This record gives sequence, C-alpha cells and structure tokens, in this order.
Amino acid sequence: MAVLGVAGTFLVLRKHASADPPGKPVNAAGVSYRVPPEWAEVPGAPGTTIGGVALDGVATGPRYSCAGHGRNRVTVGSTLLFRRDGSEPRPEDAVRSFGPLFAASFYGGAAEVVAERPAPRTVAGVAGAAGRIEVRPPDPGDCPGLTGRLYLLALPTPKRGEDGRPAVVLLVVQQDLGGGPPEVPTIDESTVMKILDSARVADR
Repeated sequence: MAVLGVAGTFLVLRKHASADPPGKPVNAAGVSYRVPPEWAEVPGAPGTTIGGVALDGVATGPRYSCAGHGRNRVTVGSTLLFRRDGSEPRPEDAVRSFGPLFAASFYGGAAEVVAERPAPRTVAGVAGAAGRIEVRPPDPGDCPGLTGRLYLLALPTPKRGEDGRPAVVLLVVQQDLGGGPPEVPTIDESTVMKILDSARVADR
C-alpha cells in the first residue's frame, strides 16, 4: 500500500505501570486493552475496514448522530499485519503505512491528514512503534467543525499467519476532537493514553 508522507514531532506516551490499569478488558487480534466500563464492544463496522483489512475486538465510546448518520466519539480495535514477501514486518512501517489509511476510513477520503513520524514505543517490555495523526474532514454540513485524531501502536507478536508468515499487531484508536452535538462531549486525551498504556500483546 502507498505510504503517505509524514511530518511533525514524535509522539510521547507515558510509561506503563507494573500492574494492569483499571477498566474493562477487551481481547482483540494479537492484543488486549482496557476501556471505560460503560463503553460498548461491537463487531467491525464499515468505518473500521480498509482494503480488506478489518479491525478486530472493537470497542466504542459515546455514540451520536449527525444528520442521521451514526458516529462514535472513540473507536478502538486491532489487526494483524503481514508483509506479502513473508519477511519480518517492522512496527514503524505498519504505523506509517496504515495510520493514514484508517484516518481516511473513519473521516472520509477527502479529509486533510497530518501524520507524525512514528516513534519508538515500549509497552510492557515489548518494543514497538507509535504514531499520531491529526484529521480534518471537509465540512459536509452534517457535522460542522468535526475534527479527529488517530493514535497507532504497533508491536511485534508471536502470532503467525496461516502460511507461517510473521506478523505485527496494530492497535488503532480513533478520537473525535471537536464537532458534533455538544450534548455528547468528546473524550479527553488522558482516557486515550490509558487505553494505549493498557495494551498487552497476546500469547507472549
């Protein structure tokens, strides 16, 4: 897949505490994570699939409607990614290549996307990469002022494809920053950071 040019500063996330953080555990492809107890676990939706790559273990925050179209303030899920040539995939490549694609999937292909350069990130002793993407969709009139952000966390995993190919797991967090009905507030960044901090690679 094509790689979008990236710009900006490195994403800095807080280090893990030794104990699992609070929240409802969600098991997804290759990874588990925790979300606020009141959030819903749902099957994949159209906005969570790009080019045949679908998010698994999807959890969503508050839901709202703009001109009859349902949206979520936050969507979280993961997917396992493989290189076509069968070589070992790199976490930073997963963040760089798939982050902008998921941003367009959630906010529309015409959205303005600004992606940070992937930065090294270690989670619970597993070294990977993280990135952040700012998204500003064109104003269609149904959600005035809608802006968003995606966080990506890619980690190596012991899981393999059916043909034995090595994989990397990509955790995706979509977050509205503004727009939509004021009675359904956006989620603060500290909640998103806790989700990312809670990630644990499965079967390791």
